Amino acid sequence: MARGRTSPKGVAEKQEFATRMTPASGQNASVRGVPTGWLAPTKVERGSLAVPIEVAAKVVSALVAPFIWLFSYFHDMIMFKIIDNEFIYNVSWEDPRIDQHLFKLTRDDHVLTIASAGDNALDYVIDGARVTAVDLNLCQIALSELKVAAIKSLPYDEFWRIFAESDIALLKARYPSHLRPLLCRTSQTFWDGYQHKIRNFMYAGTSGWAAYWLFRWIFPAFGLGFIRTHIMEKGSKEEFAALLEKHRGRIALLTWFLDHVCIEAASVLAGVPSSQLALGKHRKDNFAIIFANVFCAEHSDLVRDNYFFHGYLAGKYSKDCCPRYLREEHFEALRANLDEGRLELFNGTLEDRVAQCGGGGGGESGSEGTGSDDDEAASNPASKPFTVASLLDHMDWMPPRMVQNEISALMKHMDPVKGRVYWRSWSENVHSAPLMWLAPRRVADMNPGEEDRVCMYFVSSSGGGGGGTSGVGNKYACGGSRRL
Repeated sequence: MARGRTSPKGVAEKQEFATRMTPASGQNASVRGVPTGWLAPTKVERGSLAVPIEVAAKVVSALVAPFIWLFSYFHDMIMFKIIDNEFIYNVSWEDPRIDQHLFKLTRDDHVLTIASAGDNALDYVIDGARVTAVDLNLCQIALSELKVAAIKSLPYDEFWRIFAESDIALLKARYPSHLRPLLCRTSQTFWDGYQHKIRNFMYAGTSGWAAYWLFRWIFPAFGLGFIRTHIMEKGSKEEFAALLEKHRGRIALLTWFLDHVCIEAASVLAGVPSSQLALGKHRKDNFAIIFANVFCAEHSDLVRDNYFFHGYLAGKYSKDCCPRYLREEHFEALRANLDEGRLELFNGTLEDRVAQCGGGGGGESGSEGTGSDDDEAASNPASKPFTVASLLDHMDWMPPRMVQNEISALMKHMDPVKGRVYWRSWSENVHSAPLMWLAPRRVADMNPGEEDRVCMYFVSSSGGGGGGTSGVGNKYACGGSRRL
């Protein structure tokens, strides 16, 4: 298929995103604050701090309040200026371990998802699924496509050095001869310039830049530099737990600062629009909750398991702590599946992509268009109905009408038997009324051995079929392009 360009409809939706960032309706109070099964942040006694948090809060709030108001006023304008000029997500910030246990993908599956940094799309391809990854930001497509090109054309050792250890000199050496010829024209244009700008993949893009300032500057400024030292020295979990207990006061000050001072600015760089941010503003301790479950929970292991935070803290991945697509034991299978054309990248909206599917694969047997779709699927596997739609958290951005339009378009092309829709949210509940039509079920994210390592989505949902709903859970599930 020829690579698609964003249609006039896609441009209009992009503008609507920027101008209609109002909180979605449908949120209820069935869960408030810390989700079920999550660790609540430890409260610090007032007397244990040299300067009580209450006093510091009032002083700092008074000083920064005018700047926070001004920044929030231009929040979405700034964020949407970034799109198509820079990639926001240098790492796919959703834990694919949850997806693996929920989807149990095979070669018969066709997954529709958001490309983001390409990490989770590649994770699905490892299992043999056919994947269609969509992104409105052409820079995200360029990042994903560069990874695909490297997997196809480089030996594993060089692929690892570039994307796990940020060997930019090697990237520049291999780009003209090995990588650039495999990229589409827009990706070539992006990387022709960006290869000279990038210094470290872990700190590239706006979210990477925010992570650099958070973990390399703000953490040490609050006396928490020992966290990075622990990661680099591969300390034990017991030693780390003792250090966290010793510095509870510093942690409380840091998380208060992040929750009350930094959240507006950080959310823009992390790709969080104001509508999504509003879904969690009733929680006054978002970062305290995240910190407790990422750093303090008994199951958490930042040295050997949680590659999301390990990478940002260390500035690189290790062989013990990295995404599946970077592991050597999956490299040949991943390359073979990519060579077979099991990944398609599409620049545009989900509605743009499903509009190319033809008459529709969902609905009851015998519905209009089903016969021709079967013939088309036989000759063009990318047109077969989707068995999984993994929508990440992007519906947090949308008002209810846009959610309804997208789901309505999508369901026409979902497999009527196996089709499952899965999404994450900053809200603790189903946040938009149209999603209730999918009969969403909360998905387990804290079962032993399957714990969510990101802990930034307070609920995930699934509907439309499939299982994966037993155990402790806070997530729900319902059941122009270029083939790579």
